[in-house]
Amino acid sequence: MSHTISAPPLDDAASGGPRRPLSPARARRDVWLFLGIVMTATAVISTAVLRGGSVALVLLLMWTPGLASVVLRLAGRQGFADVSFRFYLRRSWPWYLTVWLMPVAVGGLAYSAAWMTGMVDMAAGVGGAAVARTVLGALTVGVPLAALTALGEELGWRGFLVPRLAQAGAPRPALMTAVAWWLFHVPLILGGVYASGSRPWLHALIFGIVILSLSGLAGWSRLATGSVWPAVLLHSSWNAVIQSAFDASTAGAGPRAAGNLWVGESGLFVAAAALLVTGIAALILRRSTPAGPSS
Repeated sequence: MSHTISAPPLDDAASGGPRRPLSPARARRDVWLFLGIVMTATAVISTAVLRGGSVALVLLLMWTPGLASVVLRLAGRQGFADVSFRFYLRRSWPWYLTVWLMPVAVGGLAYSAAWMTGMVDMAAGVGGAAVARTVLGALTVGVPLAALTALGEELGWRGFLVPRLAQAGAPRPALMTAVAWWLFHVPLILGGVYASGSRPWLHALIFGIVILSLSGLAGWSRLATGSVWPAVLLHSSWNAVIQSAFDASTAGAGPRAAGNLWVGESGLFVAAAALLVTGIAALILRRSTPAGPSS
């Protein structure tokens, strides 16, 4: 997916008036500073987690991109207008609806295929009605809870890095962000504590396909709507629906299970479904958006 957008819309109301975008040189500097801070912190915190760190360290890791963006914004006196924290629901509701339900479509296709082919089994005592109830609970109650951590990442990836790459003139800001987002997860995957299954390197590569799909949709939603909230909603819905609903309904699914080769965030069925659903979503959203999808 590709398109041309030079910079994201700015929230004039939040900044007290029109605000000029950063110069390409300033934006490029911000990109390198952000990546340097995030990747250094990721290496340190991930090492601590792999050595038996607490849940608090995992939470800190997930908030590292957001905290890095806040530090750079404050240090550079840039403000937060271009995040933006406004919802723009009237003009952007197709985006919110799409990203909210996208994980349901991916999970429904991927896990149904895995269950029907016998690659993995449903968890004991779980049937179709129970799965539906669990997914509904994830979409309603689970999403706000998942947003507490997803917001930490999205403030950095889509709230800071994507617009800075766009302002720097990068041709494919969402694709470049996907690479950074993938590298951010790789240490814990290879360390066997997150989406790793029995073949860490293979799962890291499969997870990269999933990240590419999500980052394309999240980055495009950020640039097209002018708000970070669609990206936060996509990230939150994904975590709640895939991890807390479909994985919980599947025997042998989970971060270290062998069944994770087929399902889970680094499963082959999930990667294939993510590519398919994202492609369909791009075709639908293209009709309601002036610019095309970002890559």
